[in-house]
Amino acid sequence: MAPTVQAPLLTFISDQSLALLLPIIVYWAYSLLFHWISLQEFPWFEKYRIHDKEEETRNRVSLPDVIKAVIVQQALQVKKATEQRFILEREQRTGNERDHSRNDGCYF
Repeated sequence: MAPTVQAPLLTFISDQSLALLLPIIVYWAYSLLFHWISLQEFPWFEKYRIHDKEEETRNRVSLPDVIKAVIVQQALQVKKATEQRFILEREQRTGNERDHSRNDGCYF
């Protein structure tokens, strides 16, 4: 039986691109939400804070440094995933699929 081809989840972006970008979008949305909650200092959330305010002031890493590090990490992940996607697409076009049953040092 031949595999069925489904329509993409969204019409303006491929499912592969969506799978690549959606975790990054969700990460930044949650990060911004929790940062906003932290800045608002809601009493209920302050009661359950993991790190108190004094401990946060001792933090040696600045917010811009954290943002830069996250962006670099996510850029490397996107680069690696894009490379892997092109390799798999090329293998499917040429029919030269690797033998993934043997361990030759490639874990992707």
